[in-house]
Amino acid sequence: PADFIPVLERHGLIYRLDMAILRDACAMYRQLRDTQTPVHSFSVNFSRYDFEVPGFFDEVAGVLDAHGVPHEAISIEVTESVMLEDRERFRAVFDAFHGAGFKIWIDDFGSGYSSLGLLQEFDFDVLKIDMLFIQNFTLRSRQLIASFVNTGKMLGIHTLIEGVETEAQRRFVRSIGCEAIQGFYYARPMDPAAFAAHLTPEGVEPDAEKEYWNAVGGFNLLSPNPMENRGAEAAFHGDIPLALIECTWGRGDYVFANDAYMDSVHSLGFDTIQDLEHFFNARLSARYNPIQRMLTEAVMSDTPQEMDYVSGEVFYKFRAKCITRSHALKKAMVAASLSTFKDDAASREKNDLAQYARSLYASYEHVTLMFPEKDASTRVFSRANFQTAHQMLRLRDGVRSFAEKEVHPDDRERYLRLMDID
Repeated sequence: PADFIPVLERHGLIYRLDMAILRDACAMYRQLRDTQTPVHSFSVNFSRYDFEVPGFFDEVAGVLDAHGVPHEAISIEVTESVMLEDRERFRAVFDAFHGAGFKIWIDDFGSGYSSLGLLQEFDFDVLKIDMLFIQNFTLRSRQLIASFVNTGKMLGIHTLIEGVETEAQRRFVRSIGCEAIQGFYYARPMDPAAFAAHLTPEGVEPDAEKEYWNAVGGFNLLSPNPMENRGAEAAFHGDIPLALIECTWGRGDYVFANDAYMDSVHSLGFDTIQDLEHFFNARLSARYNPIQRMLTEAVMSDTPQEMDYVSGEVFYKFRAKCITRSHALKKAMVAASLSTFKDDAASREKNDLAQYARSLYASYEHVTLMFPEKDASTRVFSRANFQTAHQMLRLRDGVRSFAEKEVHPDDRERYLRLMDID
């Protein structure tokens, strides 16, 4: 294609080729349907020059109608270069196709200079993410793929990744919720007879399930709060209570707090962020010391600091992580998260543990419930800044991981003897 397509485009013949491909696709679709072979929609690539041909939309629609193929069965694939030539002309053709029930996919998304700008102007049905990103498979390319999927889902656009060839690539794409995969991992190009044989009932999604799975595919696994039905404007407001605290000379000053953070502040009984700031900095409570110590440790460390506490009927978790520090300016910026669990108080009081919750919080830096028979553990609370990664492991593995990362080498062997689950 890289050899012959430019030649056909240069001599004005690409339109004839694209229409021949469309006729072949419609004929094959019709044949498969007539023989009760399970098949889904096809997608056909069109050159940017096709959109300059007068009557392009009418001829495409005419080909489908002549073969008795429903418009939703053939998706139109275009690259962003189509839109760069003449936006107004493309807009008119785009609207005509959409209005007639065609799906329009943007091909090789992310490979050009204006991909994101096009999402602002045109309501595409599918983003086909360029294979360049998955084939590189570096950390940065994976981050870009995830950001494209997240952007598409936020805009209500389905996502497809091109060029998937390995199991590792497939697992990654699945893990971020990209709903469709194209690539040699599943199949290489094949002729019509081989393709028909490839379409077994077990390998094709039933027609009755298409709408169901399309809705599932629209669920955004990368959203910070995918369970909530959020309006368009709500997407700009994070669900995680976050703030920025500038620490200098033993003092912490809030420079930002989002709405979710302010909700937690109000749950603790403070009217404004300044009231909470004054409460900590004025050393008005015994709570000042552990929180100030945690902020100090955050400034000195690159790992998140975490503590649990109880205030009246409100349990809260405070986390802090240093974003940047300046020795010359003698200050640092710390990101903080404040989560309150007022409703948890009632449920905790229903069990024996809750009777002693306050004394536990006052007496110990860390409490974990261990279930040897299940080889599992659950953290109750912690002011000791132990990594949460240990909790994600099976109990015995978690104990070994804890010993390696949290226990002084001189005490490690004795600790492991003490914590021998058997």
